[in-house]
Amino acid sequence: MVGMSSCVCSLNVDLLLPAQLKDTVVIQPKFFGSDFKDVIEQELNARFANKLVYKVGLCISLWDIVQVDESFISDVDGAYHVSVTFRFACFRPSIDEVLLGTVKSCSKSGIRVSLNFFDDVYIPADKMRHPSRFDYEQDCWIWEYDYEGEMAELRIDKQDTIRFRVVEEIWRDPNPDGEKNPVDSGPDASASGTSALNDEQLSPSTPYALIGSVVADGLGVTCWWVN
Repeated sequence: MVGMSSCVCSLNVDLLLPAQLKDTVVIQPKFFGSDFKDVIEQELNARFANKLVYKVGLCISLWDIVQVDESFISDVDGAYHVSVTFRFACFRPSIDEVLLGTVKSCSKSGIRVSLNFFDDVYIPADKMRHPSRFDYEQDCWIWEYDYEGEMAELRIDKQDTIRFRVVEEIWRDPNPDGEKNPVDSGPDASASGTSALNDEQLSPSTPYALIGSVVADGLGVTCWWVN
């Protein structure tokens, strides 16, 4: 589980799905007089909110508590340790899901898209409309669109609003030898991804990324399809 620098206030709740997890919540003695359920909820949100859980997704906020299991008071720290099964609202779009984002940057390798709360979305050059080319002088991508025998240049510029289809997800375990993820059940773990993105596009330290495509009518810069 790793932290993500995200702006959850900009998140469309329709993009979230509940993922079921199981973990041990540690309640310190100073909270023994507080409402038990409230303390558990606060501890779970503190640990998981705005964190990425491997093969589960970007956790946003606690959905609900499913079950509270066995518990004990530790003779080491005097804290109350309780096993909790719960669901967290997570962002992990499905393959073939269509999303709307903003072009963050352009390069010869493709474009990077931001969803405001998540910036590791990449549309490689081979996932552009054909024929497309990168304009080095203007730092943009151009789709050379044949319209009734005449060539029209449709641009993809930084800050453009773009609609794309998710075609792949890439996972990198940030701690392969560390503690086990608190996954009880949830979305099926898919392959870790096979896209050959270079370092310019995807940093080796990036734990989770989406690969998108605009190769279909209705996809691409939204103003292309106004009429």
